[in-house]
Amino acid sequence: MFAWVYALSARWVEIILRASPIEYTANQAPWTAITVSNEGTDNGRPMMVELGELVGEAARWWAAVLAPGEGWKAVMPHEGWRLLSPWSVVKESNKTNVSLVGSSSHMSSHSLTLASFETALKYIEDYSIFHNADKSSSAALTAALLLLLAQLDNRKVKLYVSRRCCRKLEDMMKPGPSHFEKRQKFSSTDS
Repeated sequence: MFAWVYALSARWVEIILRASPIEYTANQAPWTAITVSNEGTDNGRPMMVELGELVGEAARWWAAVLAPGEGWKAVMPHEGWRLLSPWSVVKESNKTNVSLVGSSSHMSSHSLTLASFETALKYIEDYSIFHNADKSSSAALTAALLLLLAQLDNRKVKLYVSRRCCRKLEDMMKPGPSHFEKRQKFSSTDS
């Protein structure tokens, strides 16, 4: 959903003529190698978001989108105020920490090229293909659009953390059944 929130804000910035360009903040979600130690308790272990092979700009974008707090800002100056995009969010990460897993070797922490609406859509599509998550992506877009209703009532929104595309580190290190084994199990229960 956070990826869609960014995409909607990027579109808002493109449509609203007086809006300032989106800017990344210093906050970034950390990158982790899979070979991290298994020490610690469940409470202290972050959720791992698998992103696969990424180019530098995509890696920086994901680090901003999934950053704790506020990883990017979309604003419009108005009479001495800075009005936020209707989809601006601040992530309170007091219970769930996120770490990114993937290739981020060419990422610049101070990237000058920010993802446009079209580029954000491409990153979301790549993620959906990587995880075969088209339906989840559509649900995330719907949730992002509905955030406007929560904002009207000045409500905080608690989000369910999907275990499908985000896994704990120890689960990533265990070999899982192959697609063939899963299909075979399914077939054997049908007979």
